[in-house]
Amino acid sequence: MARRAPRAPQGRALVSARVAALVAPLAALGACGGDGGPGGTLTVAVELPGADPAEVEHQVLAPMEDALAGAAGVVALRGRATHGVASVDVTFRRGVDAGRARAAVTDILTALGPRLPDDAGTAAVARRPAAWVLARTSDRPADHAALAMTMTRLPSVVHVEACGVREARLALELVLPRMAAMGVTVADVDRAVAAMRLDVPAGRIDVGPTDQVLRVRGGAGSYDEIADVVVAERGGAPVRVRDVAVITQRAEATCLVDGPSPGAKDAPALVRVGVRHPREAAAVEQALVKAGLSPLRGVITVRRPGRPARVELIAAPVGPVIEAIVVGDDALALAEQGGAAVVAATTAPGVAAAWCEGCELATTQALEVDRQRAAEFGVALPDVAQALRAAMAGAAVASYVDGDDEVRVVLGIEEGGTRWPDVLVRGANGVLVPLGNVVSIRDERTPAERLHVDRRRAIALRLRGAPGTSAAALRALATSLLPAARVRTLDPSSVDGAPWL
Repeated sequence: MARRAPRAPQGRALVSARVAALVAPLAALGACGGDGGPGGTLTVAVELPGADPAEVEHQVLAPMEDALAGAAGVVALRGRATHGVASVDVTFRRGVDAGRARAAVTDILTALGPRLPDDAGTAAVARRPAAWVLARTSDRPADHAALAMTMTRLPSVVHVEACGVREARLALELVLPRMAAMGVTVADVDRAVAAMRLDVPAGRIDVGPTDQVLRVRGGAGSYDEIADVVVAERGGAPVRVRDVAVITQRAEATCLVDGPSPGAKDAPALVRVGVRHPREAAAVEQALVKAGLSPLRGVITVRRPGRPARVELIAAPVGPVIEAIVVGDDALALAEQGGAAVVAATTAPGVAAAWCEGCELATTQALEVDRQRAAEFGVALPDVAQALRAAMAGAAVASYVDGDDEVRVVLGIEEGGTRWPDVLVRGANGVLVPLGNVVSIRDERTPAERLHVDRRRAIALRLRGAPGTSAAALRALATSLLPAARVRTLDPSSVDGAPWL
């Protein structure tokens, strides 16, 4: 993936100045009751499609943290940069009203928006639950929507999401020889399909426990409309999407679930229901049983496909849980240290599960644009980045409604990343230039996720004890593995809270 230039420090100062006026309303949030006690946390998430964790960290996560850190009442920030997504948990002190805090955070992020990359998504703001209840469920979107509606009617529920629900998508796999013969580029197809999309902001309202952003949307009405979009004209005849792409409609999940499931054939997805307080979890479990679902009582694995795949452990409360945090400047060194600690902890007696945020490493191919060569060919850098995103990860460019399903239209390259050098971009005088002429490639070993704790790079090792193992024993083990770590005991029901995006 082509790397964008890091944002200059002066840019962050401007961002902070821009949001300073919006931070002030939080100062007025005093001890007004509300529900913002310990665990009063908002989770903010912003997508940057196709970007690697380092890009997400520099271009989205750091500016978000800078903007949010000065808000009155904020006592802790915990940020994550993964492939294509930045998220920040913003924790407020006791007495800060959750609803007003959410509105103020949303305003801060709205002001920050123009300073983020043009292809960054709209910030999603939601209250982070204080505890989670897990159950296996259907992978049909309609079934999940019905269950979510049932759960959100409960006053104790603040969040419902699922992993493994199969979302409809239309894949436009561009065929490079056809594109070359017709003189069509990725940018031509992207612009033509995206031009059908209408997406404009229309305000914000509070609905139950979440802050809803209203948008007016429209776009293509069917598969055929997408296939018939004209992307260019050659020899007086139109070139349509169907002429340069293999079009496939499929249902795919953005994350996948492994692990125990009674009746696994009927329940391939995992639903996670968040509640305001751990003591309210029992009532939610009863509601799930009434809905025909059995709450989970074991450790399972969630995988998020990508380059590389991200794997995380999710567990219903069983034994005690501790967390050991190590901060530093070198993300690679931190990840290697944490990975070694996970391996050692997994074989230690009394440990039921060990996992670590910010510790997963992968060898990836880093694509770098030669700016001088690009200038010589007259190639625009945004076109290079756009073509690489389509080739390496796929880019969502539109959507349409098919019955009850909203179908995402994803633009990609046939055979994916293996063909990226042959992808064409337009240069000076309309000449088509292969990406291989302006982009170089090298292997590098990097963290698949970058964790920030209070705006510093960190890793977070978590150990879940087997029944009969004490939290003190887990703390002693963590300290022996990571002597410089800050160790704390967690409420077992509150862990495993990273958003599934």
